[in-house]
Amino acid sequence: SSRTAHHILHQCHILLDLEPTKHAVVVDIGDAAVIKRRWHRAVQYHVAGVGLKRRIFDGGVEHHTLLDVEYCGGPLEIPVLHVYDNTGGMFRNLTAMEQASVGAGHYATAYCAFLSRLMCTVEDVALLAKKGIVVRHLANDETVATLFADLCKNVVSDDRCNYRRAAYEAADERYRSRVRNWMTWLKHKHFSNPWLAMAAIAAVLVTICTVVQAVFAV
Repeated sequence: SSRTAHHILHQCHILLDLEPTKHAVVVDIGDAAVIKRRWHRAVQYHVAGVGLKRRIFDGGVEHHTLLDVEYCGGPLEIPVLHVYDNTGGMFRNLTAMEQASVGAGHYATAYCAFLSRLMCTVEDVALLAKKGIVVRHLANDETVATLFADLCKNVVSDDRCNYRRAAYEAADERYRSRVRNWMTWLKHKHFSNPWLAMAAIAAVLVTICTVVQAVFAV
């Protein structure tokens, strides 16, 4: 990198290369606008039908970082994150540096805000681990969930300036779609069992036939 480190923590920031490599435009929409959309928990995305996928970078990609979270209408693609004993401390120090240093950027802060919302419960961590997005090197899922739930306490995160604003707005719009949520709920509750699915279809057909018969009887 062409950046010059001014202290050890800044050097860590540079070595981790905490700048996204694609669509990395920070959008400032001004004080007059209010951002109502946000990231959600992994389980909430899953239930709402928003897929979660480990982002794989092929040989054609010159460079990538942890921050390259992507959403283009399909699954939410997230680079794999290994969680160690020092992961929480490292992220907190990086966000503290960004909060205190003009010109350091807000990339680590925005990424940590994303993580703290994505996996703040045991269920979230278990789901992300199952999908290969999170690799746990700690005692259990509860420890990881607590780490990320507390990650952004007392941290000011301004969603009006966020390098992934377009991604979280699109994912949030998909998450809030009532029709899609209803269809996903039906799939999870009923159509996951083929017998229940056939029974539901049969019930609908019987209802339609009954209505038609009643109309012609009149």
